[in-house]
Amino acid sequence: MILLLGKVISKRPSPSSSLLIPLHNHIHSLISSLQTNHFENVVINHCKSGKIEKIDDALDYFNKMISMIPLPSIASFNHILSSVSKIGCYLDVITMYKKMNDVGIEPCFFTLSILINCCCELNEIYYGFSLFGGILKRGYGPNVIVFSILIKGLCMEGKIFDALKLFDKMIECGVQPNAITCSTIITGICGICELDDAIEFLRKWNCEADIISFSLVIDALCKRGSVDEALNLFSETIDVSKIAPNVVVFNTLIDGLCNSNRLIEAVKVFDDMSSQGVSADSYTYSSLIKGLCNSDRLSEAVNVFNSMSSRGVSADSYTYNSLIHGLCRRGLWKETIRYFDEMVGSGISPDVVTFNVLINSLAKEGRMEEASNIFDVMIKLRREPDLYTYNSMILGLCSTDNLEEAHRLFDSITDKGLEQNVYSFGVLINGYCKRCRLDEAIQLFRKMQNKGLKPNQVTYTTLIDGLCKTGKFRMVQSMLIEMQAYGVSPDIITYNTLVNGLCKAGNIEKARQLFFEIPIKGLAANVVTYNTMINGLCKEGMFIEAEKVINEMKNIGCEPDAITYNAIIKGYLEENYVAKALEFLEELRGRKLSLNNATKSLLISSLSADQLKNLDLLET
Repeated sequence: MILLLGKVISKRPSPSSSLLIPLHNHIHSLISSLQTNHFENVVINHCKSGKIEKIDDALDYFNKMISMIPLPSIASFNHILSSVSKIGCYLDVITMYKKMNDVGIEPCFFTLSILINCCCELNEIYYGFSLFGGILKRGYGPNVIVFSILIKGLCMEGKIFDALKLFDKMIECGVQPNAITCSTIITGICGICELDDAIEFLRKWNCEADIISFSLVIDALCKRGSVDEALNLFSETIDVSKIAPNVVVFNTLIDGLCNSNRLIEAVKVFDDMSSQGVSADSYTYSSLIKGLCNSDRLSEAVNVFNSMSSRGVSADSYTYNSLIHGLCRRGLWKETIRYFDEMVGSGISPDVVTFNVLINSLAKEGRMEEASNIFDVMIKLRREPDLYTYNSMILGLCSTDNLEEAHRLFDSITDKGLEQNVYSFGVLINGYCKRCRLDEAIQLFRKMQNKGLKPNQVTYTTLIDGLCKTGKFRMVQSMLIEMQAYGVSPDIITYNTLVNGLCKAGNIEKARQLFFEIPIKGLAANVVTYNTMINGLCKEGMFIEAEKVINEMKNIGCEPDAITYNAIIKGYLEENYVAKALEFLEELRGRKLSLNNATKSLLISSLSADQLKNLDLLET
């Protein structure tokens, strides 16, 4: 490849090498010339109409052209080279050009432009610049197309700062950038995550930027979570530039707002589309429906979905999947079946995503017979289950205590050409831990490590929880050390698990020690942490310490909840400290929280009839 490029660039054909036509062959030459002209027209028309789709077709034309007398014009060769470049056969373009050199065909500006583009596409930007030098030596003035090609080549190789330098050089040469140039630069800058620089560039050159550049920056801002900045850029650019927003830009903004749970603004942008002369498409509706479903605004999602047909927009599989997912999450199976049937009746075949939504939702509800039936239908319809499908099935089987079937399905994943991931192992490990089958859980954990998969916080915390429940605290300590040795830091859930396990085992001092370590580790205890500690202290009769923990909660702004009060009220009642229990009961009722049934029963049995009447406890 490099040798071929070097030979092509270094060779400079001379006009004197052109074939001379003897006078005595004038008539024959004239006929040949007419034939050549006719063939040229055929080739050019085929190239313009896009009929050259295979390299063999192009080579047939090229080989005939290269052997014709007289040779066809450089314009017809340029058409062939351009067609071959468009179908991605860049190296063949270089080979053809070498043959053109061999028979003395002098390249023109357009020939060299095509070659520069091929060099850039082949990641040989150095040879592209060599050809660029050839353009200058021949006296051609480089135009915006050549500069744009070279800028694109630099961006493709990640040389964004070199691309910016060339852009500045282009301006110095008096060449005005066009939409393609600006779009290329902005794409390159966004590619190296320098979004602020891309925005600055867009603002500077918005008069030359196009809708592609604009939508690219808006999309990058929304993905970064900077939706406000995207909205501001949208407003100012539309006001001061010639860019007219299209459906892609609106879809990006609506999607970004929905993902940020800003549904009111998303609906407003949706309504603004028509005033800007932009019609919503199926993706617009799908994004809005998905956002409404995720915010549990199902009735609005259904209304938006039902309004599509009246506005001439047909729902696609993505739209149906968004709505079906929202309905499944709420357990609205009648509505789910209705829209599923409507989807199929509309001629839209359910895809893997559709089946995954149904299977996952059923599995989470423990309805494994129905999930298994859908899994079988999926296979019959040749919709190959993916890893998400298998993980959902394994989750459901584990939750319904069908561990053997879950493990069998887990093992079958590799037979289908897929690989289990950390989540796959984690689900099955959790299943074994919940059934106190720790030996099998640890064996699976080691298998996971042997496969080169790195356990995460969830995996370690799951095992620690299982070991705590079975009282294997030495192994807990070892697992905690191993966890940190592998660079996985315990999070607050890990500490909650440890504190809970130690409290239940009656090791309250060790639990307190861990509890006080939490802020030292840079973590913040949450309401679960405090409730766990309070419950443990109350069970040990350590009420003064429990009240101190409650006061600490309040001081740091972590409001006690119903679980907090139930724990301390129940603890005081069990020790027959009724007066103290009633103090916390009053506080609980002041916060409009409720007693649970167990605490209420204990309180009723601990109080006299008059006390119960005064408290109106039966209405609490």
